[in-house]
Order: sequence, then C-alpha cells, then structure tokens
Amino acid sequence: MLFKLIVATVPEDLRTKFSASQASAWSGLDSVPGFLAQVGGWEIQEESLAVIVAYWKNEQLYADFMRQQHDSFADHQRETYSALKVHTGHVIMTIKETDPRVAIAEAGVVRVSDLILRADSSPLFLAMQFDVWRPGLVSSGGMLGNTVSRLGRLPDRFASATFWRNSDALQNFLETTYPALSAQAKLKDHVEEMVAYHARLEPSWRVLTPQPGP
Repeated sequence: MLFKLIVATVPEDLRTKFSASQASAWSGLDSVPGFLAQVGGWEIQEESLAVIVAYWKNEQLYADFMRQQHDSFADHQRETYSALKVHTGHVIMTIKETDPRVAIAEAGVVRVSDLILRADSSPLFLAMQFDVWRPGLVSSGGMLGNTVSRLGRLPDRFASATFWRNSDALQNFLETTYPALSAQAKLKDHVEEMVAYHARLEPSWRVLTPQPGP
C-alpha cells in the first residue's frame, strides 16, 4: 500500500477557493484504479496549511494515475496555493485497522508526524513502533487507526499518520499519554527532526472507495 502526504501553503484570500476546488476537483478519484482513500483539512495551529493524506493499493497503479490522469484533476486547483510539498512512501505497518478506509470514514482529526531519524536508527525506531507506540495508541480512547510509512525509500525518513475521532481525543492523548510514550520509546535518541501536523478534517474533502465486504 502506498501513502501520500500533501502539504499546501494557502494564502488567506484563497482558502475558500482552495477548499471548494479540493472538494470538487478530486471527487472523481474514487473511480481511478488503485485508489483507496483521500482526506484532509486545515492545520489547527497554522491555518495557512492544508494537510492531505491519501492511500493507494500499490506504487504501480499510483504511477499510472500520475502519468495518465493526475494533471486533469490538479489543473483545477493550481492557482489556489502558493507552495506545495508532496511525499510518498510504502506503508510498512498499520495499527488497529489494516485498511485505513475504516478509520478515515469516522475520523474528525489526523495527526501526521514527518520524521527524519539519526543515521542507523531505523531498527530502533521500528522496534519502538511495535513495542511502545502500538499498545499505547490502541489503548487510547478515540484512536481509530494508524499507518507508518517509509518515505521515498530513504532509510531514515518516515511518516506516521494517526486518525482520531475528534480533536478532544487527540488533545487528551497529547497531554496525558504522549509524553510518557515518547520517553519510553526514547524518541529523542533516534529522531533527528520531526514536524507534526494536526489537521481538523473537512468532510467535503473526503474521498473513499467502498470497503470490501465480509
């Protein structure tokens, strides 16, 4: 499964236009082969940022889309932002839900951590995902699902996306659980740099393909 992170810088006078075009221009993604889900919203602390995450079945189908169809979607939105950062990578771990569509369907907020690790720290980082973060997140009220992805095939670059039922659940986690988990996982020992985005999700930006039946 492929993960995609998009962070757009949107001038204040273009926020309404960006949001409208995000809702309309990308609604047809659900008919594109290999597409699974896309969702996003405005960063809570830095309102000039739009944070969007997407999931695709695999890299080949995503590459086909980028080559054949992407521009026809994106052209409707090009004049609505001043800067755009795009990162992709393979999902290497899921927590609570193996299919991110399950969490996305009910989520009100997403936290995305973009991490650069210290050299040769990825084994420790991944071990801590299993041993510390997985049980800590699963036991947190309102946590719907998480994916960990290795970005760009780089050995020291990762992204963690966690979907929460609402902002209160995320805030409670950050205040009461996150500090202890960070210390237990020795986060400062293996993370060189981390940027965390907290976005309140816009329902009109959500695009989901049907989940497979039982």
